[in-house]
Amino acid sequence: MSLMKSFVVFIFILIGCQESQINWLATERVDVYKNDDSFEVLFRILPGEMCGLSLHWEATKAAGYKKVICEAGEGWVIDDRSFKRAD
Repeated sequence: MSLMKSFVVFIFILIGCQESQINWLATERVDVYKNDDSFEVLFRILPGEMCGLSLHWEATKAAGYKKVICEAGEGWVIDDRSFKRAD
């Protein structure tokens, strides 16, 4: 990834998810859902991708979700154990 593209992704994450920890690295494949009340997969985060992950869970009738913003887009995850802090 070029330096400019990395910078744009960083700014997108910073602006789009103000309550996120910016440097979270996926350690395994993670399904990202369309919204916080469905199980429709919007895209998948692959191991090694960096994303912004919300600090807070959103509770719904179906499950608990966290907002995630990545280069591929934004959506909701139901499990944050597949991420590690990338310091």
